[in-house]
Amino acid sequence: MTMPPLPRLSVVVCTYDRPDLLTRSLSLLLEQTGCITDDYEVIIVDNCPSKSVRALVQTASLNTDVVVRCVLEEQAGLSHARNRGFREAAADLIGYVDDDAFVGASWVAAVLAAFEHYPECDAIGGKVIGEWEAPRPDWLHDDLLSLVSLSNYGEQFREFEASEYPIGANMVFRRQALDVAGPFSVTLGRVQDSLLALEEIDLCYRLRQDQKRMFYAPDAAVRHLVPAARLTKGYLIHRTCWNGRSLAIWHRIRWGRGKQIVQALLRTFAGIPRNLLSWLVATIRRSPSDRFLATCSIWKAWGYLFQTGSDFLQPLEVRRTKVRDEGSC
Repeated sequence: MTMPPLPRLSVVVCTYDRPDLLTRSLSLLLEQTGCITDDYEVIIVDNCPSKSVRALVQTASLNTDVVVRCVLEEQAGLSHARNRGFREAAADLIGYVDDDAFVGASWVAAVLAAFEHYPECDAIGGKVIGEWEAPRPDWLHDDLLSLVSLSNYGEQFREFEASEYPIGANMVFRRQALDVAGPFSVTLGRVQDSLLALEEIDLCYRLRQDQKRMFYAPDAAVRHLVPAARLTKGYLIHRTCWNGRSLAIWHRIRWGRGKQIVQALLRTFAGIPRNLLSWLVATIRRSPSDRFLATCSIWKAWGYLFQTGSDFLQPLEVRRTKVRDEGSC
């Protein structure tokens, strides 16, 4: 009996109780052009047991020649779900797309072409374009678009600079690179309503430490839903504060409490005063986007200080649930 060929690309979609969004995301993944159905498989990682998710995946699999599988990851958390997707994947290329990200018609072909034409490439991040549920506010600065998971580094395929990295809604890795760098950190990343983040940056840091190369592939683009509820100053400040907390946790993990405390002092005596001055200048110039950017920078610093203080009062191994429950910003 002849075994079916292994796919070249495994696309992992992690989902948490959003069957309507998943239906659209999955249908677009199964309608790809410029490739054959044997080129890729789709793995749905359900992080919230749901009969509706299993049912829609089963229905989708009956109407396509693409291999579609649904697996349940009982440990809550995006990093756990992504790591489970990696373990389930059969291909040498592992791609991650959010359940509220909608791939273009030739996304799979663009991903395969990027790795084929650039063998030195260990990972790629594609363009992430906003699908705005409400008009973009005039106060939302370009530098804050990553808060709603958007990324656009232009139209040229190129290597990411040191300060750049793939967005989790649209990233692909060679299996060998992930084997060397290790899994997504389960100390970072979202868990249900928690907004912990930076698990992607942590992975990219480890890839770079291993001399792996990451490239920006604009043709491998997705559209990412930006709900109206996330286009409020309150939400974005809340998200920014959690990013500050995440950064503090990451610094502690990577370099210890000493550097974390030094960074907290720098933010207290240099960062916050500088951002307050930027806020004042933006107010005088009547620039709402610059003013809100400065506001978010101040709240990010506060989040860093809050987490550093919490870590200082707790054992070194801070449990994720404790981080989630110790208070919000």
